[in-house]
Amino acid sequence: MIWETARLTFRLRWKMILRPSALPVLPALRRYATSSIQQHPISPGPTSPVARGTAFELLTLRMLRRHGLSLRRVGGADDRGVDLRGQWDFCSTTRPMAPSLPAIVQCKDYETARAGPALIRELEGTAARESPGTVAVFACSAGFSQAAVAAAFASLTPIALVVVAETGISRMTLNRALTAAIPGLVVYKGSGGLIELWLDTSMISVPD
Repeated sequence: MIWETARLTFRLRWKMILRPSALPVLPALRRYATSSIQQHPISPGPTSPVARGTAFELLTLRMLRRHGLSLRRVGGADDRGVDLRGQWDFCSTTRPMAPSLPAIVQCKDYETARAGPALIRELEGTAARESPGTVAVFACSAGFSQAAVAAAFASLTPIALVVVAETGISRMTLNRALTAAIPGLVVYKGSGGLIELWLDTSMISVPD
């Protein structure tokens, strides 16, 4: 009898080691595990849309800084379509009469889809709430459709369409309202195919 009991105990322990899934799960433990998963979801990692959007805004800020835009990040839940805000300053010791204009930037990090004309109209509405003469910069990672470019050129709001990559700004399009606000501003392709800006100060009118 003692030997039989010992043998049964050994067989039970051996099954527990080889087949832990066969052990019964207490109903209370099952309910706890289920409620824990439902109430405490896994927090988003660095590839979440929010994290990607923030990273693109910071990248855009750095790249536009190279072209005279002094910006700060203001994006958030109540940003009203403005992700970056600051000044587009062309003044320097060699260009003391060059303009300095307020600027707002809207950033869109798209993988493949290009920004369409509806977003240009949205940008116009955002700029309408700003002070007169504010430059509206639209930064997109995937570029702009032809309809979006046409909408920007037809706008009376000074608009710059900017394609931002990890290496720099690969394309910048200025509409007529912006070139009228900053006469003599020229966009051209520099070394490595990246955008450069040049301002012809001879076209800037000097007040009497």
